[in-house]
Amino acid sequence: MIKSKFKFKKVVSLWLWVFFYSIVSYLIVVCCGIEKFSAQNFLMALVPLLTNRYWFFTAYILLYLLSYFLNKMILNSSKKALKILIVFSFIFAIFMEAGIGSIVNLEFGYNLLWFIVLYIVGAYLKLYPPKIKKIFVLLIYIASTLILWGGFYIPENNIILYALHMICSSFYTAPFCFIASVSIFLLFKDIKCKNVKLNKFITFISSCTFGIYLLQESNLKSTIYHTLFKVELYWASPLSPLYVLGFALALFALGLASEFIRKPIFYGVGKLVDKIKVQPFALKMKEKLKRYKKSEEEPKLEEEQKFEEQKLDVQKIEEQKIENEQKIDNEKEH
Repeated sequence: MIKSKFKFKKVVSLWLWVFFYSIVSYLIVVCCGIEKFSAQNFLMALVPLLTNRYWFFTAYILLYLLSYFLNKMILNSSKKALKILIVFSFIFAIFMEAGIGSIVNLEFGYNLLWFIVLYIVGAYLKLYPPKIKKIFVLLIYIASTLILWGGFYIPENNIILYALHMICSSFYTAPFCFIASVSIFLLFKDIKCKNVKLNKFITFISSCTFGIYLLQESNLKSTIYHTLFKVELYWASPLSPLYVLGFALALFALGLASEFIRKPIFYGVGKLVDKIKVQPFALKMKEKLKRYKKSEEEPKLEEEQKFEEQKLDVQKIEEQKIENEQKIDNEKEH
């Protein structure tokens, strides 16, 4: 977004997407008897942006609204200044989350402040892409992931171990979580696929990822996690890595299925709205614009015509003068 323009249509589109999952998931849990109907919960489902259920969407929309000002700041900053800002942000985050300071609560990365930091990092990578071999990026990713996994087994008996546990944890603000995220991004960033069908498949899957997130954070979250998959039973199991992978794939499949239902509904509604309102409105606006332009052009044309007429009159007068002078000269000669 560092060089893109703000589009209000994008905000509305995302909000409708969130609204769909919020209201439909609530109706499902009520109709299936999982939860009793409550006017308060129903109202909360109607305004998901205000309830912070979908924290990522809330933070993203706020970030998008601020992107114009952030872009101005980033594009007018030097490479060195951006580096210092990024390094300072991470040192600050480590101190805050380790409990050493409490000036600002970063909420382990689940808020707007951390999104702004990530936005600056993303902009830096866009403006100044690092020149590093893919094999080293892969090794960094593997090492960071192993450290994150080991962080689960660090005890919290004293302040030093607690701080070490927080640094090696999988929270978004943890340094190794960030390093792993950037590494996997850089690993796939410049990969180009020449297969047209595969490209279309990847594009389709990527278009569904936001819907998958919305499903897992919806009113069905507790049902999916605890009733359907019973994740708490496998948290400390030796087979937990395999279970986590299987659970992620299953959740992804559920999300894709939900998107297969949502996409045709949105497409059909969009077409209907275009026919009923948007097209006539657009045509009316087009006609009004033409009339407005015509009304602006007509006075200009009249002025131009008057100017041309005046020029012709002046030319005629000049020609008449020349003729008269020639006549006088002829008479004098005779």
